[in-house]
Amino acid sequence: MKKRGSHVGVVLSFVIFMTFIFFIYLITQPALKTDKKDNSLEFLARSLVENSSANMTSVSAAIIQQSSQNCVRLSGFFTAASIGNRIIVRNSSESVLQSQIDGVDLLIVKETNDLFFKVYESSEFNAAATGPINPCQSLVQGNDYILGLIKTSESIFETKIIGLIGNYSADYDNFKSGLKISQGNEFDFSFTYNNGTEVATNNQNQTISSNINIYAKNAPIIYVSRQAATEPGFINVKTW
Repeated sequence: MKKRGSHVGVVLSFVIFMTFIFFIYLITQPALKTDKKDNSLEFLARSLVENSSANMTSVSAAIIQQSSQNCVRLSGFFTAASIGNRIIVRNSSESVLQSQIDGVDLLIVKETNDLFFKVYESSEFNAAATGPINPCQSLVQGNDYILGLIKTSESIFETKIIGLIGNYSADYDNFKSGLKISQGNEFDFSFTYNNGTEVATNNQNQTISSNINIYAKNAPIIYVSRQAATEPGFINVKTW
């Protein structure tokens, strides 16, 4: 009888122990699931940022003296700066200036008191027009100028984000595979401009069941606009 009683005690203890383990599992499972989804959101946001980034080079230039003409020719600029022809030119007040390329010279239609210019070059910008500009046709000799800091850094570009939204909408499965999103995880994202305008994906085949939990995150970014302006915005991601 004592031996039988001891067996019952062991079995009862085991049942109590397993019940305790199961109870702990039920408590921690939602937290583990949420943590996993949080990690998925971080991974997705990071992947989108990486795929939206490209190099941009900025070159500073200052003319030595004010010119009475409304145009300047920076002779040999592209040789000295070692940049390509996809450029945007801004002055000290951040206004975008008309510019063209004439051989290796940079022609800029300037504002009245402009002495300082910043030239931005990136594969994400349109190629500059070539040849003379009307106000610059009489400029045979180049203006004396000083070439300043030349800096290349990686930036997030508006054009690349919009391109990713187009790729998602056109071929979701290939886009998902390219981002290395694991099977069983679905996702969506959008982009919010500095002025609050949102650009979202358009996938007609993407449906979400009403009983599925959706996890979302707004990732703040600094992006470069089509006109080389640096603006704050958000990449909004969600997974389920």
